[in-house]
Amino acid sequence: LDFRGKGRLYDLLSRRSRRPRPAAANSEQSLRSISAGQFDVFHPTYFDPYFLEALGGRPFVVTVFDMIHEIFPEHLSLKDPASQWKRLLCEKASRIIAISHATKMDLIEHFGVDPGKIDVVYLASSLGVTGEAAPARRPLERRYVLFAGNREGYKNFFFFAGVVAEILVRSTGLRLVCTGQPLSELERSFFERLSIAHLVEACPVSDNELARLYAGAEMLIVPSLYEGFGMPILEAFACGCPVVLSDTPALREIAGDAALYFKPKSAAELRAAIERLLGDNDLRATMT
Repeated sequence: LDFRGKGRLYDLLSRRSRRPRPAAANSEQSLRSISAGQFDVFHPTYFDPYFLEALGGRPFVVTVFDMIHEIFPEHLSLKDPASQWKRLLCEKASRIIAISHATKMDLIEHFGVDPGKIDVVYLASSLGVTGEAAPARRPLERRYVLFAGNREGYKNFFFFAGVVAEILVRSTGLRLVCTGQPLSELERSFFERLSIAHLVEACPVSDNELARLYAGAEMLIVPSLYEGFGMPILEAFACGCPVVLSDTPALREIAGDAALYFKPKSAAELRAAIERLLGDNDLRATMT
């Protein structure tokens, strides 16, 4: 579970109880298991090199999900060692798992990793609606387009919102629904200036609620400037939701010819893709 102030809360509880933070406790448990030696291959879950010395030469495998820190360093604090740790572990690892060929190519470009050391293993999604559990086609009273997940930085949300605002104003009954954190003050102000604050809602959802939102949406829109994979694409496909995607390597790799695409910074192309899907029921039927 993630929430605002989580780190500060853990710090406070750790000081009061004299217990280590969960990350430190997990590292200590891992080191105890490594010391026992009852394993053939170690697979860390984060780019923290705490285990390197304890391994004693035993092989380990690291999974790289994306290269966001390397491609968008402005989103990384100068004090954050994540990118340095990632590079170190990629150098030391016996094998590297990349979740897409796009991520593999980024690893080669930014870290100079030997291509023969990288194996591409796609992600999968357990989200879906089947049988009696299938939700109603319209879980909300009005028609809506869907934006799923984090809305910061490279997700290109404000660009997307500016384009979709024009469509919401013209399309009677159409709304924008966002999953994830409630709208920030900056986002609220932005939507108020565009006169669509009453047409936008955002809130955290459970997996069941998310599946219902996918199944009832006119479309999912993913305007990201970069992704290492694109899990919402699989989730939307599993729930029969059409998708409109920015034309970036990983998103096109995952969705293939089953989506509509637009250049990530082209308002005209995004607008055309949304309006095309809203106005063509036959096209929608082929994409669900």
